[in-house]
Amino acid sequence: MTTVPITRITLLLPNGTVICTALLESENHDPNEHETPSTPSNGQLKITQPQRAYLFRLLAHKGMEEKAGEDYLKEHFTVGAVDDIPRNAASQLIKQLVAETKEAGGNES
Repeated sequence: MTTVPITRITLLLPNGTVICTALLESENHDPNEHETPSTPSNGQLKITQPQRAYLFRLLAHKGMEEKAGEDYLKEHFTVGAVDDIPRNAASQLIKQLVAETKEAGGNES
């Protein structure tokens, strides 16, 4: 007999008052399926949307249009698409670009 995973979700007000609690059961759960859509086959988590947006904002601050920024990121990370950039590598580049911006006297954060 297989057990069905159950997830409990509780919604709270800022003061801690419970609004509601829900129990969710997974249908068609495959216990061998561990990857999420944001996890590539190598196990590294992919770039998040906030990271993606921040990278494009930082690159725009350096004078890059969106297409040039996309090309730069794909070449920098050697990926076919920006969405394939590893999350930890995106964080490292963000730190680098923020540091460069601060050194140049900008205030991008």
